[in-house]
Amino acid sequence: MSGLIRKEYGLNLPQDIEIRRDYWNVVDAGKLGAKKRCELHGPIIGTYESQRRGGLNSIKTHKENNTGFFLLKAINIPARCSKLAELIGVLLGDGSISLRQVRIYLNPKKDKPYANYLRNTIKELFGIEVSSSERVAESTLVLTMNSTKLVHFLNKQSLPVGDKIKQGIRVPDWIWDHKEWQRACLRGLFDTDGCTYIDLHKYKNKIYGHACIAFTSDSKNLLQDIHRSLINLGYTPTISIRRNILLRRENEVFRFFKDIKPNNEAHFDIIRRFVEEYRSGRNGAASKADGDESPTGVRISPPPPVRKCLCWLALCEGLASRF
Repeated sequence: MSGLIRKEYGLNLPQDIEIRRDYWNVVDAGKLGAKKRCELHGPIIGTYESQRRGGLNSIKTHKENNTGFFLLKAINIPARCSKLAELIGVLLGDGSISLRQVRIYLNPKKDKPYANYLRNTIKELFGIEVSSSERVAESTLVLTMNSTKLVHFLNKQSLPVGDKIKQGIRVPDWIWDHKEWQRACLRGLFDTDGCTYIDLHKYKNKIYGHACIAFTSDSKNLLQDIHRSLINLGYTPTISIRRNILLRRENEVFRFFKDIKPNNEAHFDIIRRFVEEYRSGRNGAASKADGDESPTGVRISPPPPVRKCLCWLALCEGLASRF
């Protein structure tokens, strides 16, 4: 090659040739450029004030150009209280947390009034709006909170990001400090992961019904905490092999509604049905309460479906005292 170039162009090529990779000079050139920049404008790191001005200018530029730069939304940070304990119970029951979102999953047919209650509670606690959407195929109503700061706050309350069952969710330590907070957390858990049902059985050719309460969870840790809370509050829970915690004593079921005060009205429908059909003796059924084998057949006209349902609780409690 060198002979051809010498013959064609009369040029002699250097004998000592070094072959270098592409961009071999970038590192040294960068160092020289940085050195010159420091000589002209001062240290690259800069002062706190210069960094602050640079950050504010960057935010302004992103907003003007609509380049997709997002700011963390400010939220209220609530003090420890019953409302917060109740919301934590809701999230322990039917909530999920990702890196930037918090979701609560409800029943679209039964839980719409309860969904409105949760929206108001969340806005009261954190000052943020809650969006809702219905997944028809899954028969699920989803409440969504888009807030990274809310995720960080809940994470500090021992609510994990990701699969809460695998990460062993527990009731946060601070809730054990007051029984009122334990009641509130149980309220949130019951409104989402709990149910009221009528346990039917036959005795001496007669059908009897018992009002019962069940908490259901795939988390053994959470079931243990629910059991502990109920014991602390004077109840007599039993643990089912089917991932349930049960209240089966009728007087304790009525006391639970009066003491815990659920906010999900779907639970009161079962209590109304129980009083109308079993306590009244309607349809030949009866309630065998506290070992009484001969329940009275007192008939009860159903009251109007009011929100508080306290009249029903007083009525149930009065009936329970008659057996």
